[in-house]
Amino acid sequence: QMKWGQPTEGYELEDLRPEYLDRDARVALMDDQQVDAALLYPATMGTMAEPHVRGVRPLYANLHAYNEFLHDTWGFARDGRIYTPAVLSLRDVDEAVAELEYVLARGAKFVMLQAGPAYGRSPAHPHFDPFWARIDEAKATVPQREQRP
Repeated sequence: QMKWGQPTEGYELEDLRPEYLDRDARVALMDDQQVDAALLYPATMGTMAEPHVRGVRPLYANLHAYNEFLHDTWGFARDGRIYTPAVLSLRDVDEAVAELEYVLARGAKFVMLQAGPAYGRSPAHPHFDPFWARIDEAKATVPQREQRP
């Protein structure tokens, strides 16, 4: 077993457990652990589009497909137990608002953005006001977490 620090030669990856992949298994584990609700951050693969996909249309097509996967697999707020943030980008304000509308219509309460400046601007820059106005109107939350591309 690996302890704190670097993996040793004896460290072996464990098999994926059902609760890592299946919503019902995750909820059952949450029940066993007496956890009422959880914020389930998307996997690294879902957050890699921003720094690696060039162009506006390819980026938003990728994000849309990933958000559909999150909705179909986990739900954005299904049963008030597991909350999955939709993944969005501020690369293009109109596209960001359109995808925001899509995920909000499917129950998203949380939206994840790449941390830090958005294309040379603070995320609070007035350029992004249409996006933030819709976030505010929907009473959605944008949690921040450290991400490394």
